[in-house]
Amino acid sequence: MRLLLIRITHSNFGADRISCSTWRHHEGTWENQNDTIIFHNQYQVVENDVRVKFSKDENEYYLLNFTTDRGTYLKNKDINIHFVYDYDAHLEDVEKSFTISNDNTIQIPYKDIPRRKELSAIRIEYMLNFTEKRYNYLTEGRTVNVRTNEIPNIINVEFVESPQKDTVLRTIKGIVTTNSIAIIMYSKTISRLSDYNDDLIFENDYIKIAE
Repeated sequence: MRLLLIRITHSNFGADRISCSTWRHHEGTWENQNDTIIFHNQYQVVENDVRVKFSKDENEYYLLNFTTDRGTYLKNKDINIHFVYDYDAHLEDVEKSFTISNDNTIQIPYKDIPRRKELSAIRIEYMLNFTEKRYNYLTEGRTVNVRTNEIPNIINVEFVESPQKDTVLRTIKGIVTTNSIAIIMYSKTISRLSDYNDDLIFENDYIKIAE
């Protein structure tokens, strides 16, 4: 079980059986209401800045099609591509530079990819403009360095120019006694965007650590 310790800076409540390696630091504010303490904090969720769709045909090459969500012309034609291999193959990633054609595509023949049968993902690195960099792993697998299936050879890549942002608010409530604190409530608001942050996990009770 994963445990997390919220450190109360004005007190010495600790957690029984928790090593310092499990501690996490979260900025926030404390509120006292008689024997109840309430901790508020927030974090930001950002929309993925690259969207990817896959399909397949019988051609012996990967076809990468690049667009933006606003249809903006891609002035930068230089892109770096890393071929990422299955962990068990014990192969170093291979990096190559490509030029995006005038129709915003790249063709990569299968024969130009070393050890393609061990390929697990294709990583792209692209400067959308002078300040905005986009990078993403192109794979249908859940883990980028574990090959599950062959990557479909037609890949449509859409760069999101201005990713949406959302703020998630969290509240943790505890009851304080002389020697312990009991967590009685944990809640957070639901984001309209995909939220991959782990929930905080607590023991029911924490004891006071003697100085």
